Amino acid sequence: MEVLLLTDTVDDFWPSAVGEFKGKTFKSVTRAGQDLGNIKSADEEKKDDTVPARKAKMASLIALMKLTLGDEVKDVRASAG
Repeated sequence: MEVLLLTDTVDDFWPSAVGEFKGKTFKSVTRAGQDLGNIKSADEEKKDDTVPARKAKMASLIALMKLTLGDEVKDVRASAG
């Protein structure tokens, strides 16, 4: 998955206004309800991890991101999928 990090205030509406570039569609992950569930991670490709192990890893990652980013973000959450 390619990610474009946009940090200016104007960047909130920019992805929906532009739409796409060179065949790549822009989608804002700041908008609630974005479905990222169909994107396969390396862990899902391997199928080595059990569901509880993946949930524990995700919880640890979210906690680390919240701690690291502090007041820079409103919330950190996993997408459904």
